[in-house]
Amino acid sequence: GHSIALINGMDSVQNAPLANAHNLDLVLQGVAARMDKKRDVLFLYLSSHGAKDQHLSVSFWPLRLNDLKAARLKEMLDKSGIQNRVIVVSACYSGGFLDVLKDDNSLIMTASSRDHVSYGCGDATQYTYFGESYFVQSLAHGNSFIRAFSDAQKRIAAREKSEAKDSSAPQIHIGKNIEKKLDL
Repeated sequence: GHSIALINGMDSVQNAPLANAHNLDLVLQGVAARMDKKRDVLFLYLSSHGAKDQHLSVSFWPLRLNDLKAARLKEMLDKSGIQNRVIVVSACYSGGFLDVLKDDNSLIMTASSRDHVSYGCGDATQYTYFGESYFVQSLAHGNSFIRAFSDAQKRIAAREKSEAKDSSAPQIHIGKNIEKKLDL
């Protein structure tokens, strides 16, 4: 009762709302109405294909959906009034989202820097390199978002090096107020 998933997939279209900017905006407004916007913490995880101009793909053929731009996400979050935010963006070039979203009340983690791709996305994989390293191997065995990110960075770097891939350079921003809120 404390989470919602927006998914664009043929196997989930009957059971989950579509992942698009309109639905995300509605979800954020609904969550904001049910939480203490000054005390509670929003955890928002976004995973998709990313582009160099700071947007995430929300494609779902045959529908023509507008991609989610970093500036639009910031507008939605600000409009919601939710102050304390933990945001994870798993996509190529996702560091550009960090540049737009960072503030004193947010912890933001991205799978790559603004000018690098991330790896592992595809029909044959359950997790991206970042998703597996952060959620499965690191965060599942601890309770600190920041320590898990540091551990995941090391795991990803070692994997990329062993596979002779360019570094994805995952990024983190720790706002001074959210750091106190999460008691890190």
